[in-house]
Amino acid sequence: MPMDDGVLRVRLLGPVRAWLGDAERGLGAARQRTVFALLAGRANRVVSREELVDGVWGDAAPAGAVGSLHTYVSGLRRALGPARHLLVSRPAGYSLRLAEDALDVVAFERGRVEGQRLLGTGEWARARAVLDDVLGLWRGGAYDGVTGPFAEAERRRLGELRVGALEARARAALELGEHAEVAAEAGALVREHPWRESLRELLMLSLHRAGRHAEALDAYREARRALVADQGIEPGPGLRELHRVILGGADAPATRPGPPPVPLLATPPEPRLVVVPPRVASASADAFVGRHAETALLRSLVTDVLDGRGAAVWLEGEPGIGKSALLARSLADAADRGCQVGWAAADELGMRFPLHVLMECLDVAPASPDAHPDGGWGPTDPVAAAVDRLLALVDRTCARSPLVLVVDDLQWADDASVVLWHRLAAVTHQLPLLLVAALRPDPGRPELARVRRGVEARRGHVAALGPLAADEAEQLVGHIVGARPGAVLRGLVGRAAGNPLYLREVAHALVRRDAVRVVAGVADVDAAAADEVPPSLLSAVGRSLDVLSAEARDVLRSAALLGVEFRVPELAAVTGRPVLDLAHPLDEAVAAAVVVEAGEHLAFRHPYLRMALHDSLSTPVRTALHRQAAEALASAGAPVERVAEHLVAEPVPVDAWVLAWLVAHHATLVERTPRAAADLLARAADTEPADVRQRATVLTALGRVRSRLARDPVGAALRALAADPDPADPDPADPDPADPADGNPADEPGPHPTAPTPRPGRPDRAQMSRNVLMSAPSRFSRSASCS
Repeated sequence: MPMDDGVLRVRLLGPVRAWLGDAERGLGAARQRTVFALLAGRANRVVSREELVDGVWGDAAPAGAVGSLHTYVSGLRRALGPARHLLVSRPAGYSLRLAEDALDVVAFERGRVEGQRLLGTGEWARARAVLDDVLGLWRGGAYDGVTGPFAEAERRRLGELRVGALEARARAALELGEHAEVAAEAGALVREHPWRESLRELLMLSLHRAGRHAEALDAYREARRALVADQGIEPGPGLRELHRVILGGADAPATRPGPPPVPLLATPPEPRLVVVPPRVASASADAFVGRHAETALLRSLVTDVLDGRGAAVWLEGEPGIGKSALLARSLADAADRGCQVGWAAADELGMRFPLHVLMECLDVAPASPDAHPDGGWGPTDPVAAAVDRLLALVDRTCARSPLVLVVDDLQWADDASVVLWHRLAAVTHQLPLLLVAALRPDPGRPELARVRRGVEARRGHVAALGPLAADEAEQLVGHIVGARPGAVLRGLVGRAAGNPLYLREVAHALVRRDAVRVVAGVADVDAAAADEVPPSLLSAVGRSLDVLSAEARDVLRSAALLGVEFRVPELAAVTGRPVLDLAHPLDEAVAAAVVVEAGEHLAFRHPYLRMALHDSLSTPVRTALHRQAAEALASAGAPVERVAEHLVAEPVPVDAWVLAWLVAHHATLVERTPRAAADLLARAADTEPADVRQRATVLTALGRVRSRLARDPVGAALRALAADPDPADPDPADPDPADPADGNPADEPGPHPTAPTPRPGRPDRAQMSRNVLMSAPSRFSRSASCS
């Protein structure tokens, strides 16, 4: 890796090393090298001191960890010598500046993506050459010799990517006719990664093409034995289809020159579902104390679902109490443990848009017909039909491997998502599905209370997250300030009532103001500083914004209109400023940890930061800005639902532009978002449009959407949740559904195994609603999905 160009280059794919030009720089002792590795792995980004402490020490961080960090950074600057200026300090932490091609991890990840692209276009030789090059960058295990939670997580992540690159290279070699060589390599990979079905498929295919048909069939039998015996699941569709072809005696597909279409059996199987918001992955490394029983429960349930036993979890707690942090700490590594993962958080903007949060969770794009192989979720999909299709999608996904689905902030979920979550909870005992919801207690939606009781009745897990104990709260504050809290800080801890978010915000604010002094290993503040601490959670969060310039706060108010997570091009459209003009205020917000990177997007570090900015605007100003945002997004080609979010977020007046847009897009709105469409169309009708054709279109569409809502089965199901006993609740007037004397034990197959017999005179509406809410177990049976 050394080069005589005076550039600092870093190797992480092996022992951690660095060169300045052709001279290697000594990075010091093990802990100092670990700090360097973390900064290099997050090159060109500001890494907060808290993230550094967590990534280096984890739960074993000493009281003086922050001070030790300062020592290690100083040592690294001395070690870097002429390149010391590349390790810079920022108010929120430190950043290591590296050239674009100076880090081997970046080169590996880019080359891996390019190799996969070439493989997909049938350019076998070029794909193998590119993948050979990037795999040659590895000089041992990633972060070799470096310890700590960050290094362990990166080792797992990069190790998984390396296996994928090895598999892609082997597929390219297979298409180049190297059947025997690929069979040997695939056999070794299968021994190292026995649960990766795509590797077993590669082994079978290479043996088949090499004419070793009996060995290929033996490979399938071994794959099935291992999967059934150790994981309780049948082989996936890729393996089963290849087995069928080999049993039929078909010849191995001939290798042809040039870039022909990739043969069916040479294509990788449908990818595993892994949808984990980047902010969840980063939050899993944040300081975390207490919650031992809840963490143990959630992690044990992941173990259970890997063994084929599903469950539903209902986690509730006050704002800021740590629900999201608990889920991140307990479940963020579920994909590394072998599960598929779908994870999303509901928000207020999405409440009127059917299935918004669960489609995000399952990685389904409403307007993309190519999102899934069974057809698109096009503009004419009725909501009830989409619920059924999503249920079927979950069934197919679980047939591939166990699935963890997490919906945070369920209190903001749209009605159809609530119904779908309820139906999924009813089949967790039949699928390898761990279904998790987190929400505030008593959110004022009766249907959610019924769903909660349904989880309890089906022997699911309902947990109420309470405040931290006093010693845990002090430990959290001590972790942030870098030493054991003194008397005044302990008094502030007592005022926080055990709310972790409030504690974090107060402690970070005191650190930012340099109000904390550490004497003899004890951290404390002056009484005057304590008196300035905000009295409430929302005001404490809002105080984080005080460090920003007026320009940055103004830009972030516009970003707050777009939601907790936002895209920079959308923000540019809403503000009317070029993207380059937004770079400085957004960099400032990231450096202050108000905004964090979320993959290709940006996101507020906590929803309350977005709420503080959003609520700082008066209602008339918010209304005008949402109207402006709607037109800007429509002009930029945003999806219809995205534009409608802003028109229904506040009572936006129906002016000429709104009316024209609504007339142009009413059909799509009625099908995709009927409740939002009804609201907007009613407002438009009230304005009595002067144009006869526009008035006719609005009235016709309004009648259509009202008729649809009147016969909406999802709405009927929701009303049943709010008004009728839960299908899982035993009715005291009915026979015990679990009593064998009834002739219908609870675990006997049937359309509604837990539903009580209706009492005479019960309205047909209740049974219709149950039919919508509860699907027949046979539809989701594990055996049926694997046959």
